[in-house]
Amino acid sequence: MEWHNKTRAQTLNALKSDAKAGLSSDDAAKRQTQYGQNRLQTQKPPGIFRRFLAQFADFMILILLAAAAVSFITARIQGEDGLTDALVILGIVVLNAVIGTVQETRAQKSLDA
Repeated sequence: MEWHNKTRAQTLNALKSDAKAGLSSDDAAKRQTQYGQNRLQTQKPPGIFRRFLAQFADFMILILLAAAAVSFITARIQGEDGLTDALVILGIVVLNAVIGTVQETRAQKSLDA
């Protein structure tokens, strides 16, 4: 039912309620039995490790990880000891994941409050 399109009187009539008296205790108990408690269902938020791993699911992060792998492989094929590029890319990706995890944790705490 589109409650937002109903007038106050139409809503009260449809719900069989009274604007001044509200529901009787019996009616409230029956409705609670029929529809359940008037509460939002909550889910346990993911743990910090799962949040950290979720940071690596972004497409651009995957591109950076692939770039680090290619950099490492080409350095090894050419016989160079050039791990610097690959390590810098990996460092940036990990730093980005840590910052993202911290921000997400703070946002979750703010929402919980």
